[in-house]
Amino acid sequence: MIKVLFIGGRDKGFNCLKQLVNLKAKILASYILQEDDHELEKISLEMEEFCKRFKIPYKLSKTVKGQKERILQLEPDLVIVSGWRTIIPADIISLPKYGCIAFHESLLPKYRGFAPINWAVINGEKYSGVTLFYLDSGIDSGDIIDQIKIPIGTEETAYDIYNKTIEASMLLLRKCYLPIIQGKAPRRKQDHSKATYLCARTPENGKIDWSLSTANIHNLIRGLSHPFPGAYCFLKEKKILIQRSEIPKQVKWDGSIPGRIASIVQGKGVEVLTGDGSILITSIEIDKKIYNPVDYFKSIKDRLV
Repeated sequence: MIKVLFIGGRDKGFNCLKQLVNLKAKILASYILQEDDHELEKISLEMEEFCKRFKIPYKLSKTVKGQKERILQLEPDLVIVSGWRTIIPADIISLPKYGCIAFHESLLPKYRGFAPINWAVINGEKYSGVTLFYLDSGIDSGDIIDQIKIPIGTEETAYDIYNKTIEASMLLLRKCYLPIIQGKAPRRKQDHSKATYLCARTPENGKIDWSLSTANIHNLIRGLSHPFPGAYCFLKEKKILIQRSEIPKQVKWDGSIPGRIASIVQGKGVEVLTGDGSILITSIEIDKKIYNPVDYFKSIKDRLV
């Protein structure tokens, strides 16, 4: 029976681990991703309980660097990575007979690197996807096993797309697991000339520049809304997270100050001026509480910065 080592975390990794149990995989051990302090959801706690329930040895960590000897002792035939953030070292990738496979939330070779779903929404992409591929020594550059393309709606958030990628990943795992362990899975080389890369994001990168276009601001809000750290601004030194927005019917402004509240739309939200028009803010978060902007902003003389 094929012996599997699982390395993963977050919702996606947890679903992958459960799917492997459903597929009756022999899981030798699990490395569970330890979340960063700013992350709101702590899936690692649930994963620990799951591993205890199914008697799967586990280790809570942010990296597998330096774990070669321990993994060598386990003698895995296959390593499966899902929801992991740091690079798997080459000396670990080379160990298993059937290789190391991983999921990446983009249509590789495009969007290699960090936070591909968030970046796709922020950049206004019309499609995202999931790629199941073999790891190599590069950054998301290994041979492709299979892919699923996912459309991105103009009002969908990064979390909406994230949930779609979980479903797509599980579909790929169910479809490809048997061919992988039989050594019959396809291996398609990536066209490295078409590769693009993504840098890491931090919560501070979510500050809104109101001089940008309405579309760019709307995409930033969609790309960072809950449970991600959020697009934010300040009013009189008070930090405000913008959780939802809409693009209203645009009128021409010959006199416009980006960030200035243009109108308060009762029952709907607050219209804020941008670099090329305006945007309707429909949900905000202050001190971890959600508000309708109408209940918080009271003056069209206010300006968000």
